[in-house]
Amino acid sequence: MVESKVEVLLRVCEVNLERAEKRFDAGEYDSAVFHASMAVERAANAMIRELGGDETKDHRAVSYTHL
Repeated sequence: MVESKVEVLLRVCEVNLERAEKRFDAGEYDSAVFHASMAVERAANAMIRELGGDETKDHRAVSYTHL
């Protein structure tokens, strides 16, 4: 069975969230924030893909190429 792009993004999101929780519990707060941020980005990209859009590659939810 081939995973969809949304499924892959959500799986990566879960891995990053687990890493964030482990780092937080270890008192490595800067690393915890980094991994939590990565989890949020992957979750947002999964939602964007699910809604029919293209995932962002530059940390922006909106493209400004039309300006």
